Amino acid sequence: MSAELVVVDPFSFPFREIPLRTAVRDALFEDRAFEDITTLATIPAAAVSSAVLVVAWSYFILTGSIATIWPMFGIANQLLATVALAVGSTILLREARRPAYAWVTLAPLVFVAGTTITAALRSLFEVYLPMAAVPATATKGAINAGVTGTLLICVLAILSMSALRWRQIIAARRASS
Repeated sequence: MSAELVVVDPFSFPFREIPLRTAVRDALFEDRAFEDITTLATIPAAAVSSAVLVVAWSYFILTGSIATIWPMFGIANQLLATVALAVGSTILLREARRPAYAWVTLAPLVFVAGTTITAALRSLFEVYLPMAAVPATATKGAINAGVTGTLLICVLAILSMSALRWRQIIAARRASS
């Protein structure tokens, strides 16, 4: 088993893990989503998308100090936990015999989302944007602010869509009982 970043396909159950390089390749080069990466036609696209990811991570590692990169990794990790708890809550609300079981994931979700979003906003406004205002660190600050802002927007969208789905599930349960 290889260690590689994956994207979870939330539209199929059981969930499929899709390698991040495959997702990037498909976004850049393919009309067909998540086709097998081993086919001969996709090898050049796989090489280019893998190179894009390697160059991007290399840039972060070589130009940033641990003081700027580590908080972003921490924020990304905790935002991933927030998404996982939201998905878990949705599955429990939909599949569990009693909706009350969803509190097992909803309570930690509220705590993790609250603290992580607060930390991300503080990092964005107190660290990365001021760093972007200084000419010597403008590029690094702008990239860190852009990545952190993008992560925040994506997680807030996922949480909003999850909350709407939870309302639909609860309303459907009430209507059927």
